[in-house]
Amino acid sequence: MAPSRLLSSARIARRMGLRWTGARLLYELRRRAGVLERRTPAAGWDRWSLPRVAPSLAAGGLVATLRALPSPLAPAAGGPWPEGEPGDPPPAPPVPPGWESLHWSRIPDLGGIDVKRFWEPARFPAAYAAARAWRHRGDAGPAEEFWRAVAAFRAANPPNLGPQWMCGQECAIRVLAWTTALFALRDAPGTTGERAAALLETLAAHGDRIEANIGYAVLQKNNHGVNEALGLFTLGSLPIMRDIIAVRAVKSRVEGDVGYLRVISFTEKTYDDLEAAITKIKEEVPADKLKGYVLDLRLNPGGLLDQAINVSDAFLERGEVVSTRGRNEDETRRFNATPGDITDGKPVVVMVNGGSASASEIVAGALQDLRRATVLGTRSFGKGSVQTIYAVPVEQGVDGALK
Repeated sequence: MAPSRLLSSARIARRMGLRWTGARLLYELRRRAGVLERRTPAAGWDRWSLPRVAPSLAAGGLVATLRALPSPLAPAAGGPWPEGEPGDPPPAPPVPPGWESLHWSRIPDLGGIDVKRFWEPARFPAAYAAARAWRHRGDAGPAEEFWRAVAAFRAANPPNLGPQWMCGQECAIRVLAWTTALFALRDAPGTTGERAAALLETLAAHGDRIEANIGYAVLQKNNHGVNEALGLFTLGSLPIMRDIIAVRAVKSRVEGDVGYLRVISFTEKTYDDLEAAITKIKEEVPADKLKGYVLDLRLNPGGLLDQAINVSDAFLERGEVVSTRGRNEDETRRFNATPGDITDGKPVVVMVNGGSASASEIVAGALQDLRRATVLGTRSFGKGSVQTIYAVPVEQGVDGALK
């Protein structure tokens, strides 16, 4: 490393702190090792096609479904859309040769290119212009231009390829514009099922891209984290998007000869996601090469008791996982593991920290007490309560739920 760069790195470390500097270096190592490329593969739009990810939506009637939904962002017809039109964005500089076919994590620094001039035209200010024109004046012309612009963007920017996917904040800005247009233009003449489906697919791909690297946005300690969080919140607030973007309770990857399992929360699907993740790791790494697993429970606030038991049982052959004690003696219950370690007895390391609570502490404690895993990290949160869902009959055969 050149002396000038070494000096600059030392100044940054002194200003930002060793913790931030270490996290930044780790991110750079993951980027160069191709971890981000494997997490957000350049698989084309087919990966996000509605018939594949949400068959119930692709079956037809998509526009009618959109029109029936309450709009979380766009005012109803005649509502207070602000007047005025955005100015035309400046022309974008040409893309350096070859960049359009590179994965976003492999593209070098933009260097001397004016980033605002490069990304601003793709922020879709025309989405707001089209929304105002249709809601205020009933003018469908700008709406037609918007739909054509979406088609042009998809044609020029396949998922995760090219510089338009480099910045999660830019993806979030597009999410806000497109979501506004999707609801504002849902009753415009040019809004067809095919166009709406294409936009939903594009939104889903953007949500996946933002979520995959949200840690880097938080690391910046600036408006990137806020904007990207807002983009994900916006997508999560749309009921129709929940059928497309399946929220995973477990994330996994292979690091060399070790399987990494990140349990985010204990929901109804945690064990199923864990089982699928371990199966995938076994398919990627031969049994004689796989040295073991890391079970990451850091910042896991817990969740359902039965899922904590099932996750613990996945790594155990026998032994008591946990016992619960109620106010009455007859409410005391004990839960034991059953034969069948789905990791085939491979070594396990469990990671915890101050954000690990409740169900995650049950898992860590059970695996440690039964000498099945080594627990590493800092003191966990120490919450002793757990959640159990009970069905509560409401009326006309409809059940509610009580935790």
